[in-house]
Amino acid sequence: MQLIFNQYLTARDPAIEEDLKLASATGFKGCELFFDTQAKLLSSGAGLASERALLKELALPAVCAGTLRWLPEHAGSEEEIFWENDKLSLLGTLFKAFRVPLCAVETYCAHDENELALYPVAATKEKLAQALSSYTREFTYIGFGLCPDSNPLCLINSPKVAFEIIKDCANAKLSLILDAGMLAQEHLGEIRSLPKRAISLVRLGADPDFNLEFMREVGKTGYDGNVSLSSTLTGSGDHEENLKEAFSLMSSALN
Repeated sequence: MQLIFNQYLTARDPAIEEDLKLASATGFKGCELFFDTQAKLLSSGAGLASERALLKELALPAVCAGTLRWLPEHAGSEEEIFWENDKLSLLGTLFKAFRVPLCAVETYCAHDENELALYPVAATKEKLAQALSSYTREFTYIGFGLCPDSNPLCLINSPKVAFEIIKDCANAKLSLILDAGMLAQEHLGEIRSLPKRAISLVRLGADPDFNLEFMREVGKTGYDGNVSLSSTLTGSGDHEENLKEAFSLMSSALN
């Protein structure tokens, strides 16, 4: 398995080129892009050419384009809806620049139980399956990984439910992304029965003990692909120190 640098780690204060150099020097073998960071780079007028050249020079390929969030009808603020639509436009730009093969998809979390009740499980699964299929039709050159969140208010909150949706879609471009920072102990048993081909990326969280348990279950599937850092973790302060700590945390889970 190869350890991948997630740009989300340095999202609070990105220094994109320096971060990539530090990631390579630390030992990371790839990069998971972050939409917000890429949008800031584009809005600055810098473009993506220098980042693309640096990734090639460092042999640090972009393996994931970032994370889209699926918002069901009538959910999310107007600003959130606009930003998710902007991400879809940006996704095409990122593919052209980096030939990135994967994009993560997370789902909406309700504000409370009353709002959650507005989204019945069966109807939600059907609508999400339709959305995922539409993504693959619009972006025929990229795969999408559905990432469940164990938050009880999240519309898709277990690997089992997420995999059911992927199976129903029967689309080779759809897969699962398993993020330890977004899963709970009760869901670990659901991972071992997943087929290896269903998982496109795993991410590790902040808890070393849970990471070990998580990776033991992932290992039972035969998965041997890329390992990134949870999108729930954003570092602050010195980037070099954050990257070294992240690499050490992730390495310990693979031993």
